[in-house]
Amino acid sequence: MIKKVEKTEPKDRRRHARHACSLKVGYATMDLSFIDFITDINCWGVFIQSDKKVPVGESISMTIPLHGDEQSIKVIGEVMWSSSQGMGIKFNMGVNSSILNTLLD
Repeated sequence: MIKKVEKTEPKDRRRHARHACSLKVGYATMDLSFIDFITDINCWGVFIQSDKKVPVGESISMTIPLHGDEQSIKVIGEVMWSSSQGMGIKFNMGVNSSILNTLLD
């Protein structure tokens, strides 16, 4: 089930609605690779729930499976912020809304 995450705080600068989800994601930096879960997504970025510490500004390559593990999309992004719960990633290029809808189906 998809539900919009509504923010009432004026600090939220996102132009596109965020969607709560639970998507497995494989991601890698120059040196390391991990598997965790995306818990929040829109066409310009994701929140990856993780206890890994990836530095802000680090480029990461993500592989997000579509419909199980049969197909996947690859996205490059940058760590914009990090906390003890995970990290916010901004995609270098936006994800097409039809692909986003496929991820959330």
